Amino acid sequence: MKNDIRSTIQRVAGAVTAGLLLVAGVQQMRAGQQTRSAAHPPDWTNKVIEEKIWKLLEDHKSVFVTLPETDFRALGEGFDLPDGGKTVTDLATAAPGGAFDPRDLAKIPAEKLGYKAEWVVERYKRYNMDWDITGLKLTSLNPDANKYPWFIIMNGGAANFYEFFVDLKNRPGWGQFLAQKMNVMIVTIPGNFKYGGWEEPIQSAKRQPQYLLDRDLPIGESEVRNTLLNNRVVMQG
Repeated sequence: MKNDIRSTIQRVAGAVTAGLLLVAGVQQMRAGQQTRSAAHPPDWTNKVIEEKIWKLLEDHKSVFVTLPETDFRALGEGFDLPDGGKTVTDLATAAPGGAFDPRDLAKIPAEKLGYKAEWVVERYKRYNMDWDITGLKLTSLNPDANKYPWFIIMNGGAANFYEFFVDLKNRPGWGQFLAQKMNVMIVTIPGNFKYGGWEEPIQSAKRQPQYLLDRDLPIGESEVRNTLLNNRVVMQG
């Protein structure tokens, strides 16, 4: 039984790893490596490290295996932020509670970030009511980014774009790193973002989702919207 479980885990891990390697490899291709021919096959990823990973995954005797940190980091070459993330970190640190205004990101030169930032608010109707959904567009400066689809990140639960753009200490989040190689859109579902954040404690009945960013709603209306908010509302946005 244990061998069957281990074998299943290794097969799943192998499939996931192969997918990650493919994504990483596609983003690291150079112009001269994209010729699709028998004589010049595309170099999808670091072949040496890929062989190391597969060898580790095929080790049926070990309880667990690890890849050296240097090898792991080599798969992420080219994801470094031009300023190390300092500009965004300073912006977030200066804001009360770290709730910086995402519109201020557009004022930062793209060369400092490695991408052009744009805050987008889309208002639409559902159930004969207005709803606001937001997106933080990170248009990569990498000339190869336009060869691939946009990478869309959308929150669930009580999260919003902050969680994917910065970490809990206002250091760069993985959305910023991805934007060094691909175009990224971080979507926040209706109600989950408010300019300046919420001052009320979580348990307070006055702390309601901000379904419309330009005004607060009566608690009665917010409670109705809380009932109406579903996947159809989100996906329409």
